Amino acid sequence: MHLAHPRRRRRPGLAAAAALSVLLVLAFAGPARATADDPAAGTATDVVGATPPMGWNSWNQFGCDISDQVIRQEARALVSTGLRDAGYVYVDIDDCWQAPERSAEGALQADPTRFPQGIKPLADYVHSLGLKLGIYGNPGKRSCAQRNRGYPGLSGSLGHVQQDADTFASWGVDYLKYDWCGANEYGVDRATAFAQMRDALRATGRDIVYSINPSDGNALGATGYWGDVATQWRTTGDIKPVWDQGAAGVVNILDKQVGLARFAGPGHWNDPDMLEVGVVPGGYTAGYPGLTDTEARAHFGMWAMLAAPLIAGADIRDLDATSRDILANREVIAVDQDPAGIEGSRIRDDGDQEVWAKPLADGSVAVALLNRSATSRSMSTTAAAVGLAGDTTGYRVRDLWAHDSTETAGVVGANVPAHGVALYRVTPIDNPTQEPPHTGLQLTGLGTVTGGEPVTATATFTNHGVLPVQSAELGVSAPQGWQVRATSPTSFPAVASGRSVQATFRLTPPEPDRLFPVDELTATAEGRWHGRLRWSTSTTVTVPMTSPPVRAPYRTYSSATDAPARYAQLDDTFGISGAGSDLYKNADAYTTVYRPGAVTGSATVETTVTGADRLSGFGKAGILVRDDATASDTGPEGVILLVSPSGGIQLEWNSTGGTRINAVTPPNGTIPYTLPVHLRLVRTAADTYAGYYSLDGTSWHPVGTATVPGQGAVQDAGMFVTSHATGSPATVRFTGFTVSSQ
Repeated sequence: MHLAHPRRRRRPGLAAAAALSVLLVLAFAGPARATADDPAAGTATDVVGATPPMGWNSWNQFGCDISDQVIRQEARALVSTGLRDAGYVYVDIDDCWQAPERSAEGALQADPTRFPQGIKPLADYVHSLGLKLGIYGNPGKRSCAQRNRGYPGLSGSLGHVQQDADTFASWGVDYLKYDWCGANEYGVDRATAFAQMRDALRATGRDIVYSINPSDGNALGATGYWGDVATQWRTTGDIKPVWDQGAAGVVNILDKQVGLARFAGPGHWNDPDMLEVGVVPGGYTAGYPGLTDTEARAHFGMWAMLAAPLIAGADIRDLDATSRDILANREVIAVDQDPAGIEGSRIRDDGDQEVWAKPLADGSVAVALLNRSATSRSMSTTAAAVGLAGDTTGYRVRDLWAHDSTETAGVVGANVPAHGVALYRVTPIDNPTQEPPHTGLQLTGLGTVTGGEPVTATATFTNHGVLPVQSAELGVSAPQGWQVRATSPTSFPAVASGRSVQATFRLTPPEPDRLFPVDELTATAEGRWHGRLRWSTSTTVTVPMTSPPVRAPYRTYSSATDAPARYAQLDDTFGISGAGSDLYKNADAYTTVYRPGAVTGSATVETTVTGADRLSGFGKAGILVRDDATASDTGPEGVILLVSPSGGIQLEWNSTGGTRINAVTPPNGTIPYTLPVHLRLVRTAADTYAGYYSLDGTSWHPVGTATVPGQGAVQDAGMFVTSHATGSPATVRFTGFTVSSQ
C-alpha cells in the first residue's frame, strides 16, 4: 500500500558514497584474496561464484531415486519453465550417482544401471542446453547415503582426492558438492580435507564451483569462515519443507544466519541450504507439511536477502505455476545476485516481527519486513533505519512481489500476512511526483467474531508520501452473508503527508457453517494524487470466527499447554486443533473431544479421520481410550489407534499400566499414512484391544493387538490430536464417532 511526491535528487551522504566507492573499486580491482580477518576482501567479479550460484539439486525431492533420465528431464524442465534464463544454470546430481566399486584403476564410476552411459555424456547433454553440471563427493570413505541410508559401496575421496578431481574435470563437471558426513570416523581432519580438494580442483585448471558442507551438528569450525577454501559453505543442518520445526524449518535456519554476513562476498558465500519452494513432501522429506505459498515467498525472499546460493530442490518437471513464478521472480533474484555481494542483516528484532536490510550496488537498499507470527501484522521501518541518507527529496519504494512502485517521504510499511514477508527495493529519488504515494491501510477491531453478533471495525489510512492524497474514499467489503454498514464519514477531501484518517464500520457475520470458519475482509482506499491521477489500494484481513461448539454428551480436554486448543462440531463432524510435544515416552500431551464412560466392557469405537492441516512428522490423530481422558500423566495411559505422517497407521499403548505410552505396533511406515482413513478400535476383553483400518469403510484390515494391564471396567473414549511440534497446532477433522457394546 502506497503513495508519492516530487523531489530534488541529492547525492547520498558522504559515508554512503565512500562505502559505495570502496565497493566499486574492489569489484573491479581483480581477484582480491579473502582472509578470515577480512573475509569481505574477495570482491572480484572475475572469480568463480562472483554472485551466489543458482541451479537445481536432486536430493530433497528424489533422494537416491535418481537416474540419467531424471537428470535429463530436470535439465530440460529448467529450460522450458524459463528458470534457466532466470539464472538457474547448475544441474546438481546429489548423492547416489556412484557405482558401489571404483574401476580397476581406482577411478570413480557412475552406477551402471541408473547412469548406463556414464557422467560425461550426461554433462555434454546438460552443456548443450546452456546449463552446467554439478556432482556430489565426500572426503571420507562413505557418502552420506552410504553411511546413513544403506546405499552400497565406499565411494568417498579418501586416498583419491586428486584422482577424483581430475575425473570430475574430465567429465566436464562445473560444480562439486563436497559433504563432510562423518569423515572424521576415518581419521580425516576437517580443515585439511576440504583444503586438499580445493587444491586438487585448482590443479585441474577447470573452473568448478566448490560447495562444501563442513557441518556435523551445525559445527562451522573456529570462525565459521571457509571463504579461503570454498566458493560456498553450509551454515546449518539439512533444511526441510516446513516453516518452523526443530532446527530444520525455514525460520530456524534463518536464525542461524544472524552474525554471518561479514563472511559473505563475491566468490565466498554462506549457504543456508537449498530452496524448499515447490518441494512436495515424500521420500527424504516425508512427514513434513510443505510450505504454503506465502511461506514459500518468504523463504525465497529471505534467501535473496541473505545473498544465498539459490538452489531449487523441487521436481521442476511438475512445478506448480505459483512455485515457478516465485522462483523466477527476476526482481527478487536481482537482490540475491547484486554485484556488491553484501549479505543482508537483521536490523530490528521485535520477536515475531523482524526488519532486514541489504545494501545494493546502485545505492538502493533491499528491505524485508518479516512476519513470523500466525496472524497478519502491520509493520514498518524508515529509510534512515535501513541506512539510506536523509538528504534527499524522497524515496522510490519498489514492491518486489507486486512489481509496482510508490514514493515515500521516509516510512516503508505494509500489512504483512502470517508467515510472510514484504520485500522492497528502496531508492533515493528527486521527483516523487512520478510515482503514486506509499500508504498504509489497516482494518482493526475485529479479533475473533461470533456469528450474528455485530462488531465495529476501524479502517485507518495513512499517507507516507510527500504530496497530499486528494478525494480519499475508504470502504470495507466482506463475503456473502456478512452485513456491512459505515458508521462514520468515509470521504476526505485531502490527506496530507504523514497524516491519517479513519472510518468506522458495523460488521455482522453470518452463523458459522464450517468447523473452524475463517473469512477474509478487505479494506479499500482510493483517491487522486498529483491533482488528477487516480489511485487505489486495499488490504485483506483474515478474520477467525467462533466455531460451532462441541455439544453434550461430548466433552473437551487438552494437556497440550504449549498452544491454545480449539474444538468444533457440526452434526456428526468434529474438528480438533491442538499442539503438544509428543504422546509417547517423552510426554503425554494431547487434545481430545471425548465421551466420558463410553466404553463399558467389550466395545467397538469407530471414527473417520477425514483431513489434517499442519500434521507432520510424528504428529498423531485418531482414537483414544483410557480410564480418564483428563488424567494426563497421572492415570493409566490406555491405548490409541492413530494415523501419523511418519509412523503410518499404528496401535500404541502402555504395556505396564503406567502413565506414558511405551509400546507400538507395527513399526513406523509399515502401513502407509493416508487420508481419509476409517479407524476401528475394539476392546475384546478386560485388558485386550485390537486395531483395524479401512480405506473405503467396508474392507477392514488389522493394525495389531495390545495387552494393556490395569484398565478399568469403564473407560472414556474420544478423538485426539498431538502435533509433535511444540507450539505449532495441527488441525484435524473427523467424521462420525460411535461406540457400540459387544
